[in-house]
Amino acid sequence: MGFALAEAARDRGAQVTVVAGSTSVRAPHGVRIVTVSSAEEMRRAVAEEASQATIFIGAAAVSDYRAKVKSDTKIKKTDHEIELKLERTPDILGEFAQSRRNGQLVIGFAAETNDLLKHAHEN
Repeated sequence: MGFALAEAARDRGAQVTVVAGSTSVRAPHGVRIVTVSSAEEMRRAVAEEASQATIFIGAAAVSDYRAKVKSDTKIKKTDHEIELKLERTPDILGEFAQSRRNGQLVIGFAAETNDLLKHAHEN
């Protein structure tokens, strides 16, 4: 969806920058892409890039939670259960919306599985 919105903005004459995580979709031509691989990298890239934008569209989001401890190697199977602890990831769209400059338009999308309208109005 983010690339489709970027293409539509580009086709209307906008200079477009997309901050993108891992994707199998080909990036559109004529759009500047900033590639990131973690929620924290996305947070920093959005802070840097979006502060200069007239319009900011948050078309997708990182997961709300991430593993608290990251393993650099495969976790081997054992006979024991493993408890996975999660921590919240930053609310990039929320943070940016709070710090936007005067006149800047901020549009955000939220993925929900229930009570769609109620949750949309909360954010």
